[in-house]
Amino acid sequence: MSTEAQRAWYIKNRARVLENGRVWRRDNPEKALEIDRRHKAKLKARRAEYMREWRAKNPEQAKIISRNGNATWRKRRPVEYRKSANAYNDRIRDVIFQFFGEQCVKCGFTDRRALQMDHINGRGRDDHRMGLNQRYKLVVEHPDEARAKFQILCANCNTIKRVEQHEYLTYRIQRSA
Repeated sequence: MSTEAQRAWYIKNRARVLENGRVWRRDNPEKALEIDRRHKAKLKARRAEYMREWRAKNPEQAKIISRNGNATWRKRRPVEYRKSANAYNDRIRDVIFQFFGEQCVKCGFTDRRALQMDHINGRGRDDHRMGLNQRYKLVVEHPDEARAKFQILCANCNTIKRVEQHEYLTYRIQRSA
C-alpha cells in the first residue's frame, strides 16, 4: 500500500484507529508507560539539541531570554533561589579557602565562620567592589597574583591588622572628604 493510500485509509478510519489505541493503552498500562517514557526521552534529546544550536546562532537573544527567565524564577521562588545561591557561594568559598589554606595565617584559627579574605597590603578600598565571583576568577585564572594580593585572616587578626596599619582611618578620611 502506498503512502497516499495509507493516508487516505487513516483519514477514513481515524475514529476506529483512535479507539483501538485507547483500548490497547487501557489493557496494557505498563507497556504504554514505557512507550511514553521512550518517546519523551527522544523528544527531550531533540529539543535540547535544537536549543543548543539556536543559542549558538543567537547568543544575544538567548542571553536576554535567560536573564528574563532567571529574574522571573527568582521572584516566584525566593526561598529556592536563596538556597541555590547559598549553595553556589559555599562551593566557591570552599575552592578559595582550599587555595589559601583553611586557617588564619597569623594565629592558625580554623573556624570558617570567622575567617576572612584580607588584602595583604591593605588596599581593600581599591577593590571594594570585587565580589566573591571576581575573587574566585582571580584564584582560578591568576593564582600567583591572588597569593600576592590576598591572605586568610580570622576576624580578630584582621581587625587588629586594620587598626595597627590605620586602614580604618584612611577609609574614614576618604569618605568624609
